[in-house]
Amino acid sequence: MTFEEYLSSLKGKTVGVIGVGVSNRPLIEKLLERGIDVTARDKKEDLGELGQALTAQGCKLRLGSGYLADLHEDVIFRTPGLRPDVPELAAAVVGGSVITSEMEAFFAVCPCPILAVTGSDGKTTTTTIISKLLVSMPFLTRQAISAIRCCATPRRSHRRIWRCWSSVPSS
Repeated sequence: MTFEEYLSSLKGKTVGVIGVGVSNRPLIEKLLERGIDVTARDKKEDLGELGQALTAQGCKLRLGSGYLADLHEDVIFRTPGLRPDVPELAAAVVGGSVITSEMEAFFAVCPCPILAVTGSDGKTTTTTIISKLLVSMPFLTRQAISAIRCCATPRRSHRRIWRCWSSVPSS
């Protein structure tokens, strides 16, 4: 499945995004750009200008202590900071909701093999070495090298991942 096919599969469905932090903002924006019915949920009482901007784009907001109440959207993107075993998520699954995450969706449509680097120290160095090794391989196509340079380089912003993801051509 390509990125475009994934976004098309969400048309006509309700989508909930739990957590309006740094990692989910580009996701919310991308879904809204495609005309998808989005409800953003966050435990913060007020999102200020961001909340106003999202509402202006057609996003529904559920904020504050009851942000997980009536969790019923067809597809729910869970923030990494929310435990997957909270009762509201379990009830949503029983009701037919699909629980996913930004990264799970990325893995589903990524057009190339995925290398994961984890740990508390050395990730930047390790990913830099891996990307340099892969780019130097003579059998890689320009498309693959472009994807590696775009997505394998460590970034502080998840916004860059979404831009890369949507710009990598499918094979």
